[in-house]
Amino acid sequence: MSPIGDGFLTRDDRVMADRLDRRVDALAGYELKNFAAGANLRMSAEIDRLEAWRRARSPAWGVSASVAVAVAGALAEDPLLAAQFDGRDRLLVPERPRLGIGLDTGDHARVEVIPEATAMGADALAARVQAARDSLEPGVQAFSYQASEPVSPWRNRRRWLRMFTQEIVERFDYLAPGLQARRFDRVAAARGHFQIHNLGARSVQEFKGFLRRPAVACLWILAAERRVVPATGSGFEEQLRLPMVLVYAQELIPLDRACAFLGRVIRTLEQPGELAPGGRP
Repeated sequence: MSPIGDGFLTRDDRVMADRLDRRVDALAGYELKNFAAGANLRMSAEIDRLEAWRRARSPAWGVSASVAVAVAGALAEDPLLAAQFDGRDRLLVPERPRLGIGLDTGDHARVEVIPEATAMGADALAARVQAARDSLEPGVQAFSYQASEPVSPWRNRRRWLRMFTQEIVERFDYLAPGLQARRFDRVAAARGHFQIHNLGARSVQEFKGFLRRPAVACLWILAAERRVVPATGSGFEEQLRLPMVLVYAQELIPLDRACAFLGRVIRTLEQPGELAPGGRP
């Protein structure tokens, strides 16, 4: 664990990740090599000004909408974070990435895919994200793990079996170039090239992110929290900070580019004027 500004960098347990990969590979009947383990880059943005700015908007922007606009600007500068990787030797970088917004609906999750998000105006993109979040059923956004009803063991087993089966089928897609191309298109249409997941709506403050192939990066938003930090002059001050975890393929994306990408998102959120209408931030 090493300090990076006011945040820190953590890496997934590579040994455990490799062990799980070998188990699935053995069942699938072949060996998959050279897929990078996910690295977790955690930083936080000071959002006191952003909160005041977005609430003054008409209609008001949600946190997911603000982050989506900031991410679109960052992807326009470095589309490598929206690439797709087949786990072997094929890396596809889209010219106009599709942005996937994870929407939590309790027992199930769906993704709102926004084509050509980097080419949209800030107001149009924010309105699209906000409309998707508003489409959730009443009360779903306030859902919390503590208030949820216990899930039956059989239901959990079926869910894990479905996920395991899907993982094996997707791994076979890597064997033939034609299947790879179709899978890239299918995933981009269903999940986008780069996904944003807002766990802050569930008050999640700690989370170790993970990647779903063929994506090479995704962003997890955690719950905003009040923190005491050193003041600009002397002493200390209280700030409202928004933690974010960028999960990326560490063997494909250099650490400096991952830091630059997440730093670009944070700078935009800390300067709400860059989210002003009329174009990309």
